[in-house]
Amino acid sequence: MNDIRRDELETSSLVPEPRGAFTLEEYRRAFSLVLPDEEALHVAAAIAATDDGSRPGDRTTYGEELLDDCLILLSFLSADLRARVERFRVERRELMVRIGFEAARLDSKDRRYDRRRAELEQRLKGEGKFPAPS
Repeated sequence: MNDIRRDELETSSLVPEPRGAFTLEEYRRAFSLVLPDEEALHVAAAIAATDDGSRPGDRTTYGEELLDDCLILLSFLSADLRARVERFRVERRELMVRIGFEAARLDSKDRRYDRRRAELEQRLKGEGKFPAPS
């Protein structure tokens, strides 16, 4: 399908108008957000050609179609995009680890603060300088 030029693909009888809720153009616009235009068009055409209109309520085929659509999309992703996705996953994982460490550090600071506050309150109560709760 990569041999077909863009104008041929847009008017080709090889790619019937989808029977589902989305047109070829709607699929193309959606995929062009994450793919170069040519790749987006090919992915859109492949998915539009297999869209039989089943929706989430039709559980018997929807999951299978969604999986097929994802596999089609993955087969068209460029190596560059796959590398960017993997880099994003690694960065996200590293960020989550840093967030976890920061949360633990802040939690430790909170516990130390609470402990010091309780010690100070006890000392002031012992000296009769701590105000009674109102």
